[in-house]
Amino acid sequence: MEIGYFSNSNIKISETFVYDLLKGLYYKHNDIVFFSGEKKKSVLDFDVKVKNAGFNFENSYLTFLNKLSLKFPKYRNWYATVKNKTVIKCLEASGAQHIDVAYVDYATNGVLLMEFFKKYNIPFVVHIHGYDITSKMRDLHYKKQFNKLINWCSYFVVASDSMRRILVLNGCPEEKIKLIRLGVNAKLIQPLSWEEKFKKPNQVVSLGRLTPKKNPIASLLAFKKVTEVIPSATFTIIGDGELKEEVLAKIKALKLENNVILLGALPRKEAFKVIQDKTVFIQHSVTALTGDQEGFAISLAEAQMFKIPVVSTIHNGITENVIDQKTGFLVQEYDYETMAEKITELLQNKDLCKTMGEEGRLHISKLCNTDNRVTSILLLLNEINKV
Repeated sequence: MEIGYFSNSNIKISETFVYDLLKGLYYKHNDIVFFSGEKKKSVLDFDVKVKNAGFNFENSYLTFLNKLSLKFPKYRNWYATVKNKTVIKCLEASGAQHIDVAYVDYATNGVLLMEFFKKYNIPFVVHIHGYDITSKMRDLHYKKQFNKLINWCSYFVVASDSMRRILVLNGCPEEKIKLIRLGVNAKLIQPLSWEEKFKKPNQVVSLGRLTPKKNPIASLLAFKKVTEVIPSATFTIIGDGELKEEVLAKIKALKLENNVILLGALPRKEAFKVIQDKTVFIQHSVTALTGDQEGFAISLAEAQMFKIPVVSTIHNGITENVIDQKTGFLVQEYDYETMAEKITELLQNKDLCKTMGEEGRLHISKLCNTDNRVTSILLLLNEINKV
């Protein structure tokens, strides 16, 4: 069985869940090809076959047609037809028609590729992540295509019960949905001793893209209130994104230049070196104005594996990721005042940090087993290959 793994781009720094799964499938099964939507060569540190198919094209003509179709909806179906033909040509040129089964990250890619899979009778599984089943559903044309995807796709994979429910509410039959948690590699994450951790107390950290759904501004407002009680507290932000300039301006406006460090995006190993000695991990996830939501928030799980208690929000799959009052605290979306209280409580109570930190590692070790994830997905692909 030859597996095709499809992603709209080369693997980004933030897409550790793609990298880990692809690598796990390669080592367990070997007969796998990674199809990237980019034309630029993908560089990976393991010897998997890579095809830069370029189906996520930046074609000036198609870009023009897309803008035309958005302005004049009557051209939408015509644009979709032209786009489908172009995608199919790209995939045929990369030899994708020879695979036996396909695993696709994001429903947006599933919609893009499903005509190709249908043409060559290739069974496929789609992994839902977040925006592809939340904010993207506001696009009525996409929603119509998604309904077709429900019929054609063999299974949808989700990382949380919350995402499962959203899929069901959007018309997907329960029997087509498989709950398979994201994996966190315990071998990569070895926590420091508590003595080592507490040598530099009062350190807060976050890791994630600077986007509206992660609401870094709310985190900054919460941290400002923390410094009013603990002036020596520091906040290290790892990540980059569309809100970077707004974050920098807010740091200055709140007079936090001496307390906040903005590191930008870092490769996972470097990010882990920064995280490992911190006291509290925070992320103020919200439903963005566009409707965009988190799926599972893997960085929160990674923090718990470092035995770091988490303060986050009651949001989508985070309530399954972080156990409120046991591995951290969860507050209502946009309630940065209560978030500040919980961060302060943890910084002032080492015993509570230890208790929650220990529980967090135990919880994620059971919930997010990388080997179990790879095995479950291989079994799913084997099943649809035999149908």
